[in-house]
Amino acid sequence: MIGWLIYFITLLLCILKKEKKYIIPLFITVIIIFSLNYNNADYKNYLNLYKLSSTEFFNNTGFPGYMVIMRLCNLLGISYQSFLLIVSISGLGLILIIFLKLSNFPNLCFSLYCIAPFFSDVIQIRNFIVMVILTLAIVILLSQMKYKKIIFIILIILASTVQIMALYYLILIFYDSKKFQCISKNWKKSIFFSLFISIVIILIIPYFPSFFPINKIQYFFSDIHFHSRNLLMFLAAIVQLLLVNYILDFNLINNKFLLYKNYLSTLSLIVYLSTPLILFSFQFYRIVRNFLPIYYFIFIEGLMSCNFKKQKKLLFIGIQILIAFLYMVLNQFSVVKDIMEFNYIFQIFS
Repeated sequence: MIGWLIYFITLLLCILKKEKKYIIPLFITVIIIFSLNYNNADYKNYLNLYKLSSTEFFNNTGFPGYMVIMRLCNLLGISYQSFLLIVSISGLGLILIIFLKLSNFPNLCFSLYCIAPFFSDVIQIRNFIVMVILTLAIVILLSQMKYKKIIFIILIILASTVQIMALYYLILIFYDSKKFQCISKNWKKSIFFSLFISIVIILIIPYFPSFFPINKIQYFFSDIHFHSRNLLMFLAAIVQLLLVNYILDFNLINNKFLLYKNYLSTLSLIVYLSTPLILFSFQFYRIVRNFLPIYYFIFIEGLMSCNFKKQKKLLFIGIQILIAFLYMVLNQFSVVKDIMEFNYIFQIFS
């Protein structure tokens, strides 16, 4: 109970106050939640993996980069809880620095992240590391930096040593191509066409079982709760992309926002055309989640740059906060509850 109280108080302060100093209490709170949790859906798996890395430098896990990080920490005599502290400070710190550096409203951006996907990141450490690297890579890709595409590719390849699915994000290097710019002019059609194609592919999969893993197909179509929960997540992603594209339509005279719109057109295709790939790996459900930090930045910057009335801006922010909480609930609230309940610090006061 005390954990939730601290979390919501610091979150509310960060949302309502413009001064950057109000980010600090929330930042400290999420570091405590992340690093001092000792029981969640994947905690034991990651703990056992950390113990394994103390004796094996490389193995057949398929994520050598993550194994190297753990091995180095083991050699330094760092405990698993201290390892989580290092990962959380480094990852959350980098996300916060990006918001502080790029956004005029870092409080709102960081608050939205701390609602979702933060709690998922506490559970899935490797995906969290990939998301942080991806966020940095996209920031560089959207900058005026020299050799930005080469740096982007290097960062994505680095992320793939932690989670191989990261290679899928290489498609983002085409965000500024003329074809994608044409798509961005017809964003409504592109989003719904992509969704339609994805649904059609999913429907025809059962008729071509030799091309797909049978066990995953059966699981995908039999588990109604799993299927409906993730379908709602994709519908929420549609609403988000519709919202931000609507906002950016009012900012197209600004070259910066035109750049963001071109990027979002590529992102929409990645999100919806990746739907059938879930049958090969459920990691593809994380695609929507991994783009959220950059999405929040573009959404907030675009919204605050519009000549909307204050009430309309507050309405849009309110909708986005509700969607963020929807992501949290859809991620199985019982799992989120465990994160807050099983915490070394919060348990002292309970």
